[in-house]
Amino acid sequence: MRAKLNREVYEVISECMKVSEICGIKIYLVGGIVRDILLSKRLHDVDITVEGNAKEFVEILDCYVKTKFVKFNETLPTAKVVFQNGVEIDFASTRKEVYDNFGDLPKIVETGCPLNEDIKRRDFTVNSLVISLNRENLFELIDLTGGLEDLRNKQLRVLHKKSFLDDPSRMIRGLKFAQRLDFKLEKGTKKLQDEYIENPLKNIPLERVKNEVIDLFSLNFASCFDEFVSQKLYKIFGVDFAEKITGFDIKSALFDYEICDEDIWKLYFLPLFAKSDVPEKLNLTVREKKIVKNLHSIYKNRPIFEDNYSIFEYFSNKDYLFVVFYGIFIDGKIAKKFFKIKDTKIEITGFDLQKEGFEQGKIYSEIQKAVLKEKLNHGLCGKEQELIFVRENYKNQK
Repeated sequence: MRAKLNREVYEVISECMKVSEICGIKIYLVGGIVRDILLSKRLHDVDITVEGNAKEFVEILDCYVKTKFVKFNETLPTAKVVFQNGVEIDFASTRKEVYDNFGDLPKIVETGCPLNEDIKRRDFTVNSLVISLNRENLFELIDLTGGLEDLRNKQLRVLHKKSFLDDPSRMIRGLKFAQRLDFKLEKGTKKLQDEYIENPLKNIPLERVKNEVIDLFSLNFASCFDEFVSQKLYKIFGVDFAEKITGFDIKSALFDYEICDEDIWKLYFLPLFAKSDVPEKLNLTVREKKIVKNLHSIYKNRPIFEDNYSIFEYFSNKDYLFVVFYGIFIDGKIAKKFFKIKDTKIEITGFDLQKEGFEQGKIYSEIQKAVLKEKLNHGLCGKEQELIFVRENYKNQK
């Protein structure tokens, strides 16, 4: 394992191991880091499970090791520690969870439980592998679910038959892992997912699912969207999706338009609601809801554009992402035209009109609108041409 960890991470883990031995609390590497070590993948998050009280362990650790930052979660038995060398580790108490109802958030019924109980709450077997950081079995791989065999077979298997009913977000997570790792759903797991999709739970808390969606589509893989649609995972949100667009159509927009990094997931996700209501429990932001509302409007009353000015006028007060969606769904030429002309401004001011002899009033806005329209449609260049246009067309209104 030593060879798979960079020097900084290994130094910090070594310090954790020393503190573990001093205080007699067992700790383990768990989850994605173990999976990625075995796959020789680049390591992302470092997670350590504490067989006992994570808060107590981190408080002791903070006394022995210099840290930059320690934060305890007030609702979960977890803590985040950033060490002096910049390495960040999430610590969690082993815990036993139950679901009062399918789809509900889990309820913790025991913390500090034996490791084998904690493993049962994991999503897939490949994420339930554990590496001991304890002297008596140092660096031993602990596999209680057959995860190592699934890792070799490049397949994702849930730990029990009610896994997706307990937490539907696991289906989104499964797609994310399948895309990132080039894995497939194990046959029985695929059957369980299909059965869920045929009869999805209603009124489940969707904010947790949204977080998984953000992670999935932030990968920016066209295949993520295609598989999401192919597997009908949109039914988790109680919607149907029949639009004939592909992940390639969406990803192509990244070459046609400038998309902010934080908006990439929205580019893939919000089109799913182009003709459907958004579930309230999805907890979209005001901005996201407004984009979807605008999408609905173009299907009910598709705008007709006569010239550049009508394009400019229609889209100017809209979110830029909506314009991108218009380009994907309706007409890419119109969307590209808007982005080309969107920053057009006239140069004449009210002061210039006053110097031309116009009295202040509504005539100012009327003239400025006319100048902008002429500039967009016929290309007025500079203030002098704008003033010539005003003199020729409004000489009788002074």
